[in-house]
Amino acid sequence: MARGRRPGGFPAGTAPAALCWSGNASSPPFTPHVMAEQLRKISDMAEVGRLRLHVLPFGIGAHALIESMVTLMRFTDAAPVAYVEGLRTGNLMDDPTLVSSCQSAYDLAMGDAVSHYESLALIRAIAEEHEHGQH
Repeated sequence: MARGRRPGGFPAGTAPAALCWSGNASSPPFTPHVMAEQLRKISDMAEVGRLRLHVLPFGIGAHALIESMVTLMRFTDAAPVAYVEGLRTGNLMDDPTLVSSCQSAYDLAMGDAVSHYESLALIRAIAEEHEHGQH
């Protein structure tokens, strides 16, 4: 992603990828109505190209990204960095070896993830279930 974003979004042709773990959607910390609204917002953004959505099925088990969130950033005028966030901690990494390790963990998780279109359908179906009190 380039540092100079255009107003209201990302540069043309670049949409951040959102990798969601399906365990979060099936056991939410919110009321069913709020969860449905949140899932619809995510799916709406994915549908119009604001992000690429990939659900990582709960059934794949343990993986490198299960303990934290990682944001990988590439710039036109600087080296790539990774920001890793966990409970009560955050770490901005610029060491090329660590950034590469984070990229590899992300790539492996994406290999197990469901496609964008299947993820979009799944998130919409789960939103409907929440809306109708089936969760």
